[in-house]
Amino acid sequence: MTKVAHHKLCHLFRNAHYVAKLGRPYSDMGFFILVAAKAYDVGKTYLTDKACQQFVSAIAEDCRLKQDVTSFNHARFISLIQDGSTDCSSQEAEIVYTCSLCISRKIE
Repeated sequence: MTKVAHHKLCHLFRNAHYVAKLGRPYSDMGFFILVAAKAYDVGKTYLTDKACQQFVSAIAEDCRLKQDVTSFNHARFISLIQDGSTDCSSQEAEIVYTCSLCISRKIE
């Protein structure tokens, strides 16, 4: 991959992350890319809401893989909390919180 292509993809992923973090609709990604990367021609293919969804899915999958699974394998206690909500536009959001307790040394 060339440096120019790598730089373009970095901008696309950063903007998709920004859209997701703000909770904005995926269709706003085109606006953020045009504002943030005026010097780069990213083409029209990656300015769609479907492309933004794919970028956000890739970012989410990477975050899931980075979580330390071994801490859950050795945990003595695991707590799971699930919460759901609906906003004014009738969109549902679900979130799952996890917490684990690992004791790595013997307590006397």
